[in-house]
Amino acid sequence: MEGYADPLEGSRAEAIRRAQRRGRYDRLRGVRIVTGHNPRTGELYVEGSSGPAVLALDVLSPDERRMLFRRTPGGLEPLCLWLSVSGLPKKVHSWEDTFDDANKRVAAAWVRRADPDGRLPEEERERIRRECPLWATAHMCRHSFALKWFSILSLLEERRLEGFTAEEIEDFRDQLGDIWLQVAILLGHKHPDTTREHYLEPFTGLQLSYLMSQLDDDEQAGVDSLVRIFARHGGSTIMPVAAAVGPGGAL
Repeated sequence: MEGYADPLEGSRAEAIRRAQRRGRYDRLRGVRIVTGHNPRTGELYVEGSSGPAVLALDVLSPDERRMLFRRTPGGLEPLCLWLSVSGLPKKVHSWEDTFDDANKRVAAAWVRRADPDGRLPEEERERIRRECPLWATAHMCRHSFALKWFSILSLLEERRLEGFTAEEIEDFRDQLGDIWLQVAILLGHKHPDTTREHYLEPFTGLQLSYLMSQLDDDEQAGVDSLVRIFARHGGSTIMPVAAAVGPGGAL
């Protein structure tokens, strides 16, 4: 997220600069220029034909929010976080198109690898394209999100409840909710059973130490940072995560 939104080197800033050079934002209809925001009331201050106007953020539809911009030294800039390659704010359901396009590019590369000279019949090339083993959907990311946060929340609870009796742990969970409930809330599920039985059922038997050992260096640093924040605000002393290391130093 930080890399994408970096104002100097992020791909979002690059898309904005490209759109500004081509005048895309100046040609958009229905643009509203935001000059300020009151976080307490949820109101926006926007430029109007007869002077500044106040606009309640809650009444704006997703498409109307996509048309919120601000003025910068480089020109108009969308307030929407997620932008397309063209620099225009993405529509709510356009993530599926992003994954479809990526899958098509991967499949095309798979075909070129199998038929670098382009000599195979089109029927055979189409079969190879359909059998490409690497693809992804937006929904698959929800499963990855669920597994990662189940692991992180399990770690935090394990460290937080260290030294508690079984009865005290049960009381704690009754008051604050268990991990399944927390992950269900993050995913927007109405009931934790959906999270447990459909999203994380294949992983419920795995040890937390194994799950945490699968983190790469960036993820490891992120979890360590989260643990330190939790310790600072939770009144507990929690040490950074120690990834399991096998023979030869391999995770």
